[in-house]
Amino acid sequence: MKKIILSTLAFFILGFSSNAQNLDVSKWIQPVDPSAKFRLDSFMVWCGSAVKGDDNKYYLFYSRWPRKLGHLAWATHSEVAVAVADQPTGPYTHVKVVLPKRDKQFWDADVTHNPTVHKFGKTYYLYYMGNYGNGEWWDHRNHQRIGLATSKSPLGPWKRVSKPLVDTTTNGFDHVIASNPSIMKRLDGKYQMIYKGVSKGPMPFGGVVTHGAAMADKPEGPFVKTPYKIFIKDTVKFAAEDPFIWAQGGKYWAIVKDMKGVFTNAGTSLALFESADGFDWKLSRHALVSTTMIPWKSGAKKVEKLERPQLLIEDGKPTVLFCAVYDGNDNYNVAIPLDSAPEASTTSKLPGKGFQLLYEDHFVGNTLNERDWQYRTGRRTGMGYMDGLNLKENVFVKDSALHIAVRHELIDGKWENTGGGIISKHNFGYGYYESLSKPFMKGHGVHTSFWQRGGANPNNNIFEIDSYEIDSKTWVATNNLYVDIPYNGYTYTPWPHRAQVPFRFQQDGWFHDAYEFSPEGVIFYDNGQIVAKAEYKDLNAHQVVWLTALNGVGKVDSTQLPGESIFKYFRYYGKDYPGHSILPNGNFEFNQQKTDPFKPLCWEVRGTPGAVKLTLGNAARGDYKLSVGEGKKHDVKLVQSLEYIMNGDYVFSAMVRSSSGHIGSSIVIDGLGDKNIVYPLKPNERWKKISIPKVHVNENKITISVVSKGNESDWLEIDDLQLMKPVGKGEVIQQEPNQASILPMWHLAKKEPIQFTGDQKFYFFDRNVGYGDSISVLFDLTADIYANMTPIARIPKKGNAGWSVQTTVSGGLIFRIGSVEQHHDVFVDHVYEPGKPVSFALVFENGNASVYKNGLLLKKEFVGAFNTKDATAAGRVGTVGKEFEAVGDVVMQVGKEDKESLAMKIFRGSLQHVRIYNKIVTQ
Repeated sequence: MKKIILSTLAFFILGFSSNAQNLDVSKWIQPVDPSAKFRLDSFMVWCGSAVKGDDNKYYLFYSRWPRKLGHLAWATHSEVAVAVADQPTGPYTHVKVVLPKRDKQFWDADVTHNPTVHKFGKTYYLYYMGNYGNGEWWDHRNHQRIGLATSKSPLGPWKRVSKPLVDTTTNGFDHVIASNPSIMKRLDGKYQMIYKGVSKGPMPFGGVVTHGAAMADKPEGPFVKTPYKIFIKDTVKFAAEDPFIWAQGGKYWAIVKDMKGVFTNAGTSLALFESADGFDWKLSRHALVSTTMIPWKSGAKKVEKLERPQLLIEDGKPTVLFCAVYDGNDNYNVAIPLDSAPEASTTSKLPGKGFQLLYEDHFVGNTLNERDWQYRTGRRTGMGYMDGLNLKENVFVKDSALHIAVRHELIDGKWENTGGGIISKHNFGYGYYESLSKPFMKGHGVHTSFWQRGGANPNNNIFEIDSYEIDSKTWVATNNLYVDIPYNGYTYTPWPHRAQVPFRFQQDGWFHDAYEFSPEGVIFYDNGQIVAKAEYKDLNAHQVVWLTALNGVGKVDSTQLPGESIFKYFRYYGKDYPGHSILPNGNFEFNQQKTDPFKPLCWEVRGTPGAVKLTLGNAARGDYKLSVGEGKKHDVKLVQSLEYIMNGDYVFSAMVRSSSGHIGSSIVIDGLGDKNIVYPLKPNERWKKISIPKVHVNENKITISVVSKGNESDWLEIDDLQLMKPVGKGEVIQQEPNQASILPMWHLAKKEPIQFTGDQKFYFFDRNVGYGDSISVLFDLTADIYANMTPIARIPKKGNAGWSVQTTVSGGLIFRIGSVEQHHDVFVDHVYEPGKPVSFALVFENGNASVYKNGLLLKKEFVGAFNTKDATAAGRVGTVGKEFEAVGDVVMQVGKEDKESLAMKIFRGSLQHVRIYNKIVTQ
């Protein structure tokens, strides 16, 4: 039924800017001023809901009834009134009654209660409960129905609908009453109401108290009921009431009164629920919003009842929590101020539809959330340029931000450059990552970064994505993709991608940085704009996120210390990528010969030591497979858990074969609630594909296990495990292998050209790229101008080894072998024109340098004593302006212009299909 409803509604989830995922509303609560208490001497005051008027005043709609009648008279004598204030927390002043008693012919003749007010468009909508009765309490209680009044002004006139907006349903969950409405505008533009009902049962109370949902295209309805039952607890007749629902950050949220603490384990309290679709609700991670304690500025006080929670939401952020208070037969409303981590002026701009916020931290309160983060500590040294000490004490939370202090301080009699950082305790995979930060930029020596790499699992180091690496006083942010998977024939893999992109702070001093990691590769964003792309097909891993400020990177200007780098938030958005497996190293190709074959990357091996091994040859896909048994009597389990993945239906498949006598093997899929899957693996000595067509994920996490038990002669082999969302009908997505027969050592811009505009943007490639007795450099070039420029180079200042590619002002091209100081140039004239693309292949082989244009050999020369075996200079594509040097895993600014840059202009034009080989390839 859910699928049908969602399909009918054409529901899809969009991501927005907000502080939503994994909310911890309890940390937003601020001390309450006495003026935030709204009380009347002659009337009980209850259930306040506020809205901001066009006059910038705040209007509180509330229920009231004569104080002398006591608290329970809400059911027989309540009326809805309005009060006004200049500030959202008050003080409020009563203005008038807006929904008084009316003629006995109406369903709400005697009572109006539980108001909730919204402004949709230019109209104010006041939803409420009303009733009529004979004066007996239960008679009034059991005539509760939901109504609506509308107005163009908070002060009215208010026009009530003549009939209930939502009535009861015979034999439905709302057989007896329909009450306590809560309304939100959904992410898909529809309007949803969640309300309380009481089912059929022994009177006068009736049956079970349940909440349900109704949907409408317009805020005035009509509202159509759905079959969902919400905020219920097994065996509990009355678990919850008084929900307030809202949409934020691509999800739906509800603050609900937990009647007896069955959800929060904190007694009567307010609980936080969340939902991806507005129908299937689960208790949120930070479930406890508040106990019945009010944090008055004069001192916290516990009250008997704190309920009917309602939020004031301004500019997409909750700013005030309104609650009704019962305290010793005294009733009043309280406006509790919230600090929901307001952002520094930056608004997220997601790269497209389909993203859903799955995790965020806004660093609210005054302590780091150590359930989700651990500190980066210890000394960081190496490579002759780094010496820093990371300290836990340098990391702290204040003013709704993460602060990482950088200091030059005396520790145990030694002057130290100290910094720090945090590392997530959770792994994240494909999706969109973003942060808002202020990197330290006052003096040299501090290295601030927002990045992702292995860490939460013992052996999940597959790649590193550096969203940015900013060295203080260097106005270039490095956007990196490192891959630890080695290419066949080479000792290690060079950087697939390393882009140096000039960046700018926003006017308020913040830097908004983001990247999307997908089956196509990585797209980097600075302040909402695409600045670089790293194309790498079907690279996959779930790894941790790091926010760090390392001190002691290069020469430190201690006169500018102490200082700090600040992170306002980190967010992760998931997205469906149908047809692409989200299970890392499911085909067991990532280890290659580089890592321990008894420890498959991304997987945890439990049980008999040495009984699980990656073996080369006879694989179902690629080169490697997983072998279980290895001549041992065994009882093993291979486990991989994924968290923060999209909910929905997945397809699981694998290739399997085993010995005829082998028994006790299965695929186990956990994390699906009460629907965990155990799929037995039947003996079959030939490769066979198994498939589980519907794996329903509803908790944003899953665990895949291969379980096997057998004797010494029993064996099991498994390969190509995949977990993916299915593609649409008729659509086929071809997954590419991680290895190919002829791979370049380095490539760039396979799909679309990279434009260089002379702004010092450039790309690094590693020292082992274009190195040796034979190299090939292939690229498509479109120059903007005739000029002496160097679009590609890996050339040192001195010596006889190195190479570069240069254009000339006459339309020629130079393939230079050697160094800046001494070299041999192979020159071809009149080979390019501005605005016209041309393909080049430059080849060096055992002393001979050749230039090809569009596949045709133009020139071949012997270069004598010069060669391409330099191992000191990192390569660059793009600018040859200020000299930046790649030192280990950071980029250092030398600060001087080299000789070549004095004669050469910064490259202006585009490059595409850049491929550099350590072998002979001409096309």
